[in-house]
Amino acid sequence: YPVQFFNNVLNLCKLAIANDSKIILVDYLQNHESEIERLKPGLSSGMVEIVRKMNFFFEETARKFEGNCSHIAIPNAKFYASDFTDTCHLTEIGEHKKAQIIASQLKELLD
Repeated sequence: YPVQFFNNVLNLCKLAIANDSKIILVDYLQNHESEIERLKPGLSSGMVEIVRKMNFFFEETARKFEGNCSHIAIPNAKFYASDFTDTCHLTEIGEHKKAQIIASQLKELLD
């Protein structure tokens, strides 16, 4: 596990809450596992598992700090391999899709 990453996120949330700020944690997004395997042979399952754990951690952290911290899930299934330039960086079209998902969920959070 990326323990230091987890600790950093928790500390950021605590600091924000202490300063009367809100936190929104947005999922990491990556290409489909088959495409990652094509680009980085032998690494795909590990890369997918790390992102799954980090996104789950974001979800759990938002629950822990409910009212001060929110989580925005980015469903990987809404993206095609062509929406990525590599294992995790989006094309302009992919960024637009991601922005629409975030905007939609932000609207729900703010209503």
